[in-house]
Amino acid sequence: MPNPEKKRSSYPPTLLLMSLAAIVLTVTFVWWISRQRVELSKHRYDVVIALYRVCNQRSVSGLQEVEAALAENVSDATGPSAADHAAAEHAIQGIITLAKSGDWRQATIDCRELLDDQVRR
Repeated sequence: MPNPEKKRSSYPPTLLLMSLAAIVLTVTFVWWISRQRVELSKHRYDVVIALYRVCNQRSVSGLQEVEAALAENVSDATGPSAADHAAAEHAIQGIITLAKSGDWRQATIDCRELLDDQVRR
């Protein structure tokens, strides 16, 4: 009667774990590098500061005030280009949509990331 043996992988477990860790690190690095950073004008920076506070407090009335402030079209002579302006609008509207849907935590996180992008420039 043949002796049944467990089939084992030809690779040692540590090599498999190291390979998996390398793949995860590579994917994380690519995501981090490819993440688009948004440049805010002075007016939009102030709006995002207010939006961060509103999201942190989970204030529906405050969210409406921030939307009204965002709607004000204040031109900033030292502001970003038209492409950056559109990207900023898109990012801020995305945060407002998250907050309106009740995902206050993610909206707060996204505000923080948007503000952090301004410091890293």
